[in-house]
Amino acid sequence: MPATYSPSPSETGVYTVGPPGRDAVLAAALAPDRIPTPPAVALQVVTAASRPDCKPAEIVALLSQDPALCGKLLKTVNSCLYGLSRPVTSLDRAVVALGLGTVRSLALGLSLPAVRTGPADAATRAYHITSMAGAIIARDLAARVPGGTPSDDLVAGLLRDLGEVLLRQAFPDAWREMLGRWGDRFHVEQCEAEEEAFGVCHAEVSAELLKLWRLPDDVVEPVRHHHRPERLAGGPPARLRRAELLGFAGLLADLDAVVAHPPALEYVLGVARDRFGMDRPALVRFLEGVVPKVAEFGELLDRDVRDCPNLAAALSAGGDVLVNLAVETSRARLGGSSAGPTPGGPGGPSPAVTMVATFRPGGEDPRGSGAGAGPPEFRTEFLENFPPGGCRLGEYELR
Repeated sequence: MPATYSPSPSETGVYTVGPPGRDAVLAAALAPDRIPTPPAVALQVVTAASRPDCKPAEIVALLSQDPALCGKLLKTVNSCLYGLSRPVTSLDRAVVALGLGTVRSLALGLSLPAVRTGPADAATRAYHITSMAGAIIARDLAARVPGGTPSDDLVAGLLRDLGEVLLRQAFPDAWREMLGRWGDRFHVEQCEAEEEAFGVCHAEVSAELLKLWRLPDDVVEPVRHHHRPERLAGGPPARLRRAELLGFAGLLADLDAVVAHPPALEYVLGVARDRFGMDRPALVRFLEGVVPKVAEFGELLDRDVRDCPNLAAALSAGGDVLVNLAVETSRARLGGSSAGPTPGGPGGPSPAVTMVATFRPGGEDPRGSGAGAGPPEFRTEFLENFPPGGCRLGEYELR
């Protein structure tokens, strides 16, 4: 899997130079009267369940101190997130059925409503949506790969962007000015924008908060580097894997904005294909199953996620963006249009370099379904070096 999508300065025209005062910004964002109160029972469960000699009865005793948390745990176990064939009605059975690792993660995740994220304004609702969607996506993606840790990745997904809330609340005027300067590029260059404005990005603020909560480094460091996972290369592989997963899940959660940036969208499609074995139609189907889970999990956590976008529809629209980009780029290179001279005729381009987008419902391969029978999936480099046999983009064949 590529490290991450990171636009170069030549793409953006912006060179990131962090201003002085990084430590002062961190101190302000993490001031004791501003940072969330750690969920005490959940942190006790995290500490206890991390010990190799921990017994289920010890976790049950800790959870019993918080009836509200117990109720949410049972509701979650019986929700569409786990899809158990029979309902679980007791805390003891829930701990045994899920295992200590999963319960440890869920206890922390279900305590997050206690985190003060400010008034229910539009920005806070948007944060809740991307946080919840990214967490569910990270969990479901982790379940698709060998050795994945879905419940731990769910919680890391929920925690990854807490620093955004803290920066926005500590520096509201500077935050608004930053958004005005960066415009829609903010969605794919968030760290660069924040470092230009504050000298520190939200991911680092999130990680410093989790350190104050004494969470393990296997959560803290992937959160710190989830936009730049290559910085974890050479360290524990599990941390690198989680950082990559969190960064990818975050892009999918913000897909309605990402689709407006073809390089970022192409990165998303490439990771889905190369790491998770999903072409664009398969990724659409995956996302179709995410939104209902986000809605149900949002109810469990008392979060307003009613405006969660239809991520599958956003991805489908994004595919059209790439098709149009390919066609228009080809026309610009040839200096013609689809209404121009007949291919191969006087003054017309040869058929080998004419770009045509053909819609094929379901994305079926017109050459057969055998392995390697069809043309390759579209990549942005094909705009300059188009394969002679054409390529596929989801339901489209480009020739």
